[in-house]
Amino acid sequence: MQSKKTAAVHGTFTIERKLPHTLRRVFAAWADPKAKAAWFSGPSGQWTPLEREMDFRVGGRERARGRWTSGVVTDFQAHYLDIVPQRRIVYAYNMHVDEKKISVSLATVELEAVAVGNFFSSTCMFVA
Repeated sequence: MQSKKTAAVHGTFTIERKLPHTLRRVFAAWADPKAKAAWFSGPSGQWTPLEREMDFRVGGRERARGRWTSGVVTDFQAHYLDIVPQRRIVYAYNMHVDEKKISVSLATVELEAVAVGNFFSSTCMFVA
């Protein structure tokens, strides 16, 4: 019998955001390493990047490792499984805190255009 400490726990959650940008721009915020680093990081002054790399392609990997002012080091390591430009990004990722694995997840980001009056914005839905 598995101990509680190593038992798998499965769950899902969905985050939906309506953004006043085109699908192309929202996709680029995920796909371009400089654009993603601008929003996918710890708070300025509280988290210092130690390692950041991104190979945005099917089979590619991403890593964002940094140190909090408390000295704690967090480490996000992802592997891209499916990418459909302007439509979908699927990746698996591990999260570590001070080299201890705390989670393993599969995430799907789905993008769609949403009519707003005479304009289109984008909806970004993240499922993990």
